[in-house]
Amino acid sequence: FPHITLLVYAVIFMIWEFAFPFEFSKRNSIILRGFEVVLGMYFMERWKNVTLCTCLFSCGIIFLLIFVKIEIISLYILVPIAGATAFLAIFYFSGYLKAKWIQNPVCWLSKYSYPVFLIHHFVLNKVFERIKPASLDIGNAIILFFISLFLIFILGYALKKLEYVFSQTLRYLKKCRMNISN
Repeated sequence: FPHITLLVYAVIFMIWEFAFPFEFSKRNSIILRGFEVVLGMYFMERWKNVTLCTCLFSCGIIFLLIFVKIEIISLYILVPIAGATAFLAIFYFSGYLKAKWIQNPVCWLSKYSYPVFLIHHFVLNKVFERIKPASLDIGNAIILFFISLFLIFILGYALKKLEYVFSQTLRYLKKCRMNISN
């Protein structure tokens, strides 16, 4: 029941956001962060087509979130809104990306998407220990974004290469063990 699940989780999310009863940081809350995952699963399951109107609306929201400082709404509400609207805009434009010159780099990048996914929170937590994002103006925030993106990709790339070396070593050791036992 995807509609009911999304609605129930949204209610739980809002209660959790406004009545957070614990001492630890909200950014570590699986309830708040899990809503982004549930929203993504809902869109992947239910959204088969995005209209131009929806895309333009999404781009407007993204533009607003980037260039207008919205202090009356919690970051934990703005992040899922940003993610959902970015998903809808990207989903719309992805239908026009059939050319090989676009598909080849995207396929190459997708090979590294999982290690990048694994490492991005670690890197961002380390960056945000030293730099408070709320203290940055939009220009510095964009610069920090691209520097973080570059660093995350380099470390994700290295992690993928390390995984390859590790798996090849295990295969070699397994082959050696089989040869010894024969």
